Amino acid sequence: MTNSFSFPRPAVALSALLIAMGPGSIVATAEADLNAADRPNLLFVVLDDQAPGYVGAYGGRTPTPHLDRLAEEGVRFDAAQCVASICNPSRYTLLTGLYPGRNQRVIEETPKGEPYWVSFNADLTAEEPSIARDLKRAGYRTAYIGKWHSSFEVLRDLPDVSKLSVDNPADMDVLAERHGKLSERIRAITGFDVADRIIIGNLDNLHRKGHPLGNHNPEWQTDGAISFIRETVERDEPFFVHLAYTITHTPSNLDILEADPTVTHGGRLEEPLELHAKRETVLERMAAAGIETAEAIAAINAGSILADDQVGALVSALEALGVAENTLIIVTADHSIQGKGTAFEEGMHVPMIARWPGRFPAGTVVEDPVSFSDLVPTWLSAAGAAPRETDGVDLTPLVKGDADAHPPVFGEIGYFRSVLYDGFQYVAFRPPQAILDRIVSGELDTVLDSRRGDGIGIFSRLNLLFKPAMFEPDQLYHIETDPFQRHNLAGNPAYAERLAMMKARLAEITETFERPYPLEVPPEMLTKAYADAVINRKAALEDRIYYPQDYDADRIFNLNLRDPLQ
Repeated sequence: MTNSFSFPRPAVALSALLIAMGPGSIVATAEADLNAADRPNLLFVVLDDQAPGYVGAYGGRTPTPHLDRLAEEGVRFDAAQCVASICNPSRYTLLTGLYPGRNQRVIEETPKGEPYWVSFNADLTAEEPSIARDLKRAGYRTAYIGKWHSSFEVLRDLPDVSKLSVDNPADMDVLAERHGKLSERIRAITGFDVADRIIIGNLDNLHRKGHPLGNHNPEWQTDGAISFIRETVERDEPFFVHLAYTITHTPSNLDILEADPTVTHGGRLEEPLELHAKRETVLERMAAAGIETAEAIAAINAGSILADDQVGALVSALEALGVAENTLIIVTADHSIQGKGTAFEEGMHVPMIARWPGRFPAGTVVEDPVSFSDLVPTWLSAAGAAPRETDGVDLTPLVKGDADAHPPVFGEIGYFRSVLYDGFQYVAFRPPQAILDRIVSGELDTVLDSRRGDGIGIFSRLNLLFKPAMFEPDQLYHIETDPFQRHNLAGNPAYAERLAMMKARLAEITETFERPYPLEVPPEMLTKAYADAVINRKAALEDRIYYPQDYDADRIFNLNLRDPLQ
């Protein structure tokens, strides 16, 4: 593999120009001349919280025949990576093709001279580029279906669903009206023609309150996607569907199996949707596969089986409508499970399967790491749409064997940055000078990886249990021999050249951002005060016990091993 790559410059200026040019532009005119009948349909399915070990095609023990079939008939990406391993910034990249650090809110809230901080702050606005607007200019009819976690501004002045009763017809009318307003606002932000079956954020709070709307309802979302596809096929137009499920994220996917399937965030259905095998068969299928049917690992497996059911229903619908052979399907997850909220590879490593009959060779396995930033340019290329600057590359040459290698893959979360390349991952941690000054002065006795308390919610706390070098400024891991990244090679003289090369790769990427990221190690991070602050951070974990106790949760959750608490 060659070690020389050039990275795209920030895409904001060109993207804004394309948006401003509008339907009368040279770009739009050129695309309008293309034959819409020759264009592939595009179906993108995004699961929430998923590791490859929960898909049979990756060797997992979960029965996922429909996903396995897609892999057999298409492409399995063995090292697909999100860019930021939590919902909001990951979805920003999927919708824009840009790294979260390009986001205007992220930039605006970062003081000049400081490294920007990536968390639940990469909110999409109508002024930023969008794959929906790109494809609409190319003649596509577009739909956003399912979970929305890209701006909570859409909730302004809307009723609180936790105060609505699913048994009160008047409340259900209010819920339907609320859903309509959400759809309108999401369309305005994203440019999608249709926004439907919307669920805002996660369901955990509603579930904890015992509200019926706190349960997942993937069939409702699948039905929305199929209805849109059917309408678009009848209109003889190509379609792009972005279908985002709430599974396999918490609340427990086992609870779905006993939940009322007629309760939806758009109102109450007259009768359950019958799109695939009934929910009550999930436990039977788990037992037949030798999978435990209680506790956390079982819940993830139940969600994975339900997700596979949705994929099967979607493929059956495409076949019944006669468009399966002309549809590019990509299925992935917004981030992984264990490692979530960190820049470590295991948090960013996701399953990704694509099928495009006649275009992508069946049974292809891509071992090179690829990035979520690649999906927008891949869709634009497939659609024959005008290209624009993004942070990724078209994956088609790599899939067809016409590209030697993929550029190094970038990751960012909190104050961490990472680059994955040639079997190694380099992770950098550079907190702002203000935090380091407080540590050295004695004002702060614990290391912080965010501006808000002790980290990015629960995630950094959990992962510190298994990542002994997590807060060291420079970290180098050989992924092939140390997949759980427990042995930092950065201080090993034998890897000095590799470390320098990886840091140079990261520098090539970070220097393209509007806000800087220093790669020189601040002297404060080499002091005893800093070392003590890290020790204090780790000591705080003693009061925050994580499930399962006294077991290797990294391996259990990532590899879908048997639940030790069964």
